[in-house]
Amino acid sequence: MNDTQQQQRQVRSALEAELRAAGAHIQGNAVKCPFHEDRHASGSVYQDDAGVWRYKCYAACCGFGGDVFDVRARVMARPLGDVLRESNPAGSQRPRETVYPTLADLRVAVSRAGQIEMEHPYVDPDTGKTDLLVFRLQTAEGKLFRQSHPVPGGWVQRAPAKPWPLYRRAEIRQAGDIIVTEGEKKADALNAIGITATTSPGGAGKAEHANWSPLAGKQVWLWSDNDPPGRAHGRQVLAILEKLDPAPAIRVIEPNDLDLGPKEDAYDFIAQCKVAGVDPRQAIFDVMAKAKACSLSSGLRDRIEDTASGKWADISWPWPRLTKLARALLPQTVTVLCGSPGAAKSFLMLYSLMTWFEAGIPVAYLALEEDCTYHLDRVLALREHNMDLLNPDFVKANPDIKRAAYARHQEFLDRFGKRIWDAPVEAMTLDQISAWARDRARDGCRVIVIDPVTSAAASEQPWVTDTQFINDAKAIVRSHDVSLLLVTHPKKGSRLVGLDDLAGGAAYQRLAQCVLWLERHKAPKRVTVLADCGRFDAEINHTLHICKARNGPGHGVGLGFKVDWSKIEFTELGVIIKE
Repeated sequence: MNDTQQQQRQVRSALEAELRAAGAHIQGNAVKCPFHEDRHASGSVYQDDAGVWRYKCYAACCGFGGDVFDVRARVMARPLGDVLRESNPAGSQRPRETVYPTLADLRVAVSRAGQIEMEHPYVDPDTGKTDLLVFRLQTAEGKLFRQSHPVPGGWVQRAPAKPWPLYRRAEIRQAGDIIVTEGEKKADALNAIGITATTSPGGAGKAEHANWSPLAGKQVWLWSDNDPPGRAHGRQVLAILEKLDPAPAIRVIEPNDLDLGPKEDAYDFIAQCKVAGVDPRQAIFDVMAKAKACSLSSGLRDRIEDTASGKWADISWPWPRLTKLARALLPQTVTVLCGSPGAAKSFLMLYSLMTWFEAGIPVAYLALEEDCTYHLDRVLALREHNMDLLNPDFVKANPDIKRAAYARHQEFLDRFGKRIWDAPVEAMTLDQISAWARDRARDGCRVIVIDPVTSAAASEQPWVTDTQFINDAKAIVRSHDVSLLLVTHPKKGSRLVGLDDLAGGAAYQRLAQCVLWLERHKAPKRVTVLADCGRFDAEINHTLHICKARNGPGHGVGLGFKVDWSKIEFTELGVIIKE
């Protein structure tokens, strides 16, 4: 690397450091903008024609852009000229001392993003000083939050160093009973009626960044928002609190028991009590008395009851032995399906998705290589059991046959097509794919398929992004009790079947709960299989290898399949016991 390349890398690193300090999440060149609520990466870092590294947000509500100094000025709420002079003052051998904005100037800078509705000061009970200030803003896009903290000489518009403090620590110190909410607005509403409540900064998914030690040994009630992210946040807080020493006594308030609607919370409950003429303080005391106690093993207790009632159940494949041996579609499971190009992975997945959809199971299919029309054409052929319908020459010679097939299945195709998401024009990043999967899980999809994950945009550090992606995937399935299926390919040039030969490196084989490998044989094979009727010799043209089955007994087993390509039918013959 020459001096110019080294300098450019340092400039990019400085820009990324400023963005991360402001709260950005960066994957490759894709950036979740820190200057507005950004569920998907809407910004990017790039090198302009002059070779300068810059940042640009493409969201309509933001549009911010600039180099490292523009970002620094935005974060510090300072004029750009001041930042430039302080960074390289004329005639000076070292930078001039940084001048930070006052709290009044900070409010002016924050209000550029939206109208300030509330300010939530996090006060240190020992000093009486604010060590974190959260602004709640209202914008055209909805609510927005900005974190700021004091530094010597002023304020900066970013979160303080981790671990972050809890809200209303002085009240916590004096109380024995505390309700934990998701967000300052709900905690304020509870404290306003004489019930001590707290929260951690940042909202759902950020609990691990806070210091929860002030709750050690207390009586704690968890009151989550009535939506999947809120419940996931509650579970995260519960896991953290259980490890405190001494552990608090924990109870969980179930929003559905309070007749709260989707996304409603403690603030809504108090408002509804007031409308109904009910004393909200007494009503909440009644709620606290009925809340269910939780402990380190309570998750297992709930799992036992959910399994007994059928709430926690495996989704069946169209092939019973695969279902029993792999248990690949239990809730909270990530499964990888690998196979070489042409092995029939997509046909297998589409047939399975059709079966689940017809059974009333909510599904979602992200088709990263072809569009919805392409896949619906395959679905039509699968439903008609007629491979000729995919042959343009046959259709040209026999158009009425395909027209009649389409007429028979149009209603199904219209419904099923809504569960297919087209391949985008530009390759999606793994971060964008994670965001898509998270949205589908929030929508209530029980089985989510990404086909193939190897079509994601290339990363400069795939060993990092692959691991982050799989960890994100596991967080999604745990938070929403869903199953995620990732279709992938073997490593380039690999002719073996096994965990070490998956594309994507060690992350997929190590972190997925189940790995399946569909092998298409060049010529039919004679094997001995074990089926319900006993052993028998059979001819197969595909083997479905269960390379990993953490939830089932089939690790290392191969299932013999006979695929009739004229009818596109997959027949599971049994477990291969001898080739």
